[in-house]
Amino acid sequence: MSIRSKLLIPAVLALVSLCAAAEPTPIFDTFGKLSQASFGGTGISNNAVAIDTFSGKSLLGKSTGTITLGLSVTPRGHNNPAVTNNGAGVFTVDAGVDKSGSPLFEQLAAWNLDFYIGGAKSSNFYVYELKVDVDPSSKDDYRTFLLSANEQDSWNLGALALELLGGYSFDPNAVGQYSIELEALQPFTNSVVGETSILVDVKDVPEPASLALVGVALAGVAVARRRKA
Repeated sequence: MSIRSKLLIPAVLALVSLCAAAEPTPIFDTFGKLSQASFGGTGISNNAVAIDTFSGKSLLGKSTGTITLGLSVTPRGHNNPAVTNNGAGVFTVDAGVDKSGSPLFEQLAAWNLDFYIGGAKSSNFYVYELKVDVDPSSKDDYRTFLLSANEQDSWNLGALALELLGGYSFDPNAVGQYSIELEALQPFTNSVVGETSILVDVKDVPEPASLALVGVALAGVAVARRRKA
């Protein structure tokens, strides 16, 4: 085997591994404000929502109107860091626990997952599934939750882990990406008729000591620049 071939094979394998580990691209029709969504609470922002709309139909093919699906991510309460987004379905949050102060909340993330299903009629017979990747590492580990027509809520992955009693473990300090999907499925065939999805990018928060070192380094650079001047 030539040297070139020996070098090419590991490169190809690395590329295949990278592609296999890549998170899916967010899917939605529009991204922005969903004015009709409250996500089951008061004061929860609805300004950054991945929205999908489609025409609902009954099993007999009769139109049941427009159905809207929405996904978003917001801070849990007012004491937690802000959530940012890139305007294209990727939300960035800080790792860490909810800062509400209760010992129970030490297992909860500082951010919530918000979902919305609206405009659906009982005659459409669709099945609604919320698929949550509960492992932020490269290995996807999805849990599927069945939802109802016209349901909306704001969930915390840590609270879901507690409610499932061992269904999965959750570490609010883990960094990586969570993939979230909300789908409307045609019964019997399980074909997807409506879908929206987002990514939640959890970033590590530097320790105060690390921030201090960065500040010292920046100060040193500023002094060095003044001396050169």
